[in-house]
Amino acid sequence: MGENFSGCLKYLLQAHSGLIFSLLLPLTFPKATLAIDPLPTQAATLQVGATVPPRASDFQFEFASPDQPATIGPNTLLEYTLTYGSNLAFATSLNLEAEWGLGALVGQNLSAFEIVSFVPGSATAGYQGSLPIIDQAKRRITWKIDSFPKKTTNQTVSFKLKTPSRYLGDQKIGFSVQARLYTSQVSLPFKIIKQIYSPAKFLQNEYADLAGIETEIRSVDDQSFSLLVRTRQPTRATLYYGKEARLGQEASGQNLSQEKILRVAGLEKENVLISASGITLKNRSSAGTPGSVTFLPNKSLDLFLPFKVSVPVQVFVRMVPAQVLGINNLSPIPYLEKTRLLETEPNVFSGKVMMPAKPGNYELLIEALGVDGSLNQDVLAKFYLAEHLKIVDNLGSPIEKARVALEWYDKRQRLFEYFPAESFGFRNPAYSEPDGSVDVILPEGEYRLRASAIGYLPQELTFAFSPLAGQDYPKLTLVKKPFSLADFAGYYRTVLADTLRFLNYNFEKLAASYRFFNFALLIGLFLLSVISFLLTASRLKMSLEDVLLYFEKYARLFSGQKIKPAELLTGFIENRETGLPLHAAAVFLTASGKRHAYSRDITNYLGEFHLRMKPGEDFWLIAKEAGFETLKRRVTSQDLGKKPFVLSLRREPQVSGSKIMELLEVLGLGIVHTASDTLFALIFLLNILLIFRLGMDRVWPITLVTIFNFGLWAEYSWKKWQERLAS
Repeated sequence: MGENFSGCLKYLLQAHSGLIFSLLLPLTFPKATLAIDPLPTQAATLQVGATVPPRASDFQFEFASPDQPATIGPNTLLEYTLTYGSNLAFATSLNLEAEWGLGALVGQNLSAFEIVSFVPGSATAGYQGSLPIIDQAKRRITWKIDSFPKKTTNQTVSFKLKTPSRYLGDQKIGFSVQARLYTSQVSLPFKIIKQIYSPAKFLQNEYADLAGIETEIRSVDDQSFSLLVRTRQPTRATLYYGKEARLGQEASGQNLSQEKILRVAGLEKENVLISASGITLKNRSSAGTPGSVTFLPNKSLDLFLPFKVSVPVQVFVRMVPAQVLGINNLSPIPYLEKTRLLETEPNVFSGKVMMPAKPGNYELLIEALGVDGSLNQDVLAKFYLAEHLKIVDNLGSPIEKARVALEWYDKRQRLFEYFPAESFGFRNPAYSEPDGSVDVILPEGEYRLRASAIGYLPQELTFAFSPLAGQDYPKLTLVKKPFSLADFAGYYRTVLADTLRFLNYNFEKLAASYRFFNFALLIGLFLLSVISFLLTASRLKMSLEDVLLYFEKYARLFSGQKIKPAELLTGFIENRETGLPLHAAAVFLTASGKRHAYSRDITNYLGEFHLRMKPGEDFWLIAKEAGFETLKRRVTSQDLGKKPFVLSLRREPQVSGSKIMELLEVLGLGIVHTASDTLFALIFLLNILLIFRLGMDRVWPITLVTIFNFGLWAEYSWKKWQERLAS
């Protein structure tokens, strides 16, 4: 076939060489090489070479984890090896890639456990020192080899992963590690190694040399439980247990076997759990347990009360003062509010109890109502409500904002370390309250306390505390140090910072409230309405006293309080120069020898006033208006019932100023009047919007001010219109 192809090509070259080359030169043949040597016209020779693309079978690739079982335990070093090579007849570039995934609970698809991690520096270099590229975020390692020689096999790279030393859980976690080889032309499928991580049981830490130890609790009752121990090799097993760090009891199985059952007996029956803020204060019945539980006043106590027999229908608890020496036991127990516990789990009642505010000795009583109607009462525990941990000075006065740092003694490491108070709902370091108290509840242990405050020498105290010891929280005394300006400035700086922090905290809480937003909007609108009202009143030249008279007059008018004709004194007040009525002029009736007004009124837009006058007595009639001289006139009972009389007020003499000042005054008044009208229109519209948005029952104070403002504005407009008609 090759000879026929060559002969055919030669004929074409000889016959149509020009046409052929014009057609072939622009073309590119992928994966083929065409070589043409210049030959004589009658004896041309063509040589053709072709490159075949590589296939997966042309490469060697293996992925294994030697000497590693399918199930592995904690703190295990896992090594993985990639073996690779090429059978191609030419050099090529290739890449190696290894990945490890998240773990998932066996039998589930949820992957959320990072159960293995890369060991830094464990990945070896590839061919000719090709360095591994490690991506910890994607849990991936890549080796890029630019030129891998032909016919080369059995090359290896490796890396290591490690399981955690401690995993909080008791279920097995499955995970996988995979690797592949790929080039620009071919990609081999992933090879996957699946493994299972088995969390350590508490016995595995003691017998790490016995791989495959498993434990199962087979049965539990009030006094004992049975533990199944399974190992790969026949062994003898001893289980040490107890309630203290130095385990004093043991259960053993001396027969050589792979499975054995150990029975742990002598357990105490526990029927009540008392805790607070994540701290277990007591977990046994008070029967046979001496002493009281130390707790703090005004704190919430958590109760967990299971019933194994005679499960009640309802359970109540309450705190009562303890019966102490000197008090008759037959006297009635002071009643405190009962708290009902709810059955949150089958046969288990739980709830919260608030401690009394007064320190002292108390008893926690339980009242259980049975199905048959019987009522059983018992004492669950005795409590000693102690004072808080306190920081005071050498005179016994409390120190506010003293910094208190707590350290907890680790008996295993034999050193003091940071006490994680955040786990129990407190802060460390904490700061003392105004009464010197520090809000913290401590579990059993040994502590070191460091306290410092501005103006005092720092102090340190080491103490042991147990909630079951019935002891007080300590009180630490700080000694004042000599006066210094730095301490003085620092003290008041902290006071100012605390004040600003308090205001900011409370303002942020209020700002997040929709009700507070509405309230602030209403208050702001109310103040703007009052300002608009005062601006309108000033345009009428009404003083604050005139405004009060205005409210009084219209309140009397709306309430229907009319003056009897026999007591009515009516008149008009006008401008003597123009003869126009004076609006909003104040009028008073004052009895002789008395300073307070017997009756008072304010003129309307017609200048009219109405006063109540007691018959048979004489009064002084006083009329006042801004810019006018005050008029004082004697009136008697004979003026009652007569025709209205007219009072003419004369303008006060005015000192003429410069033309520039008069111009500035006119411009200023024009700006103020324009702003007053604009503000009034805006408030009027906002009133309408808020009435539809919040309802009249919430907006009526603002609406009332706006209505009075509208009345003043209408009277002002009427007055100006009358002045234009007169001019």
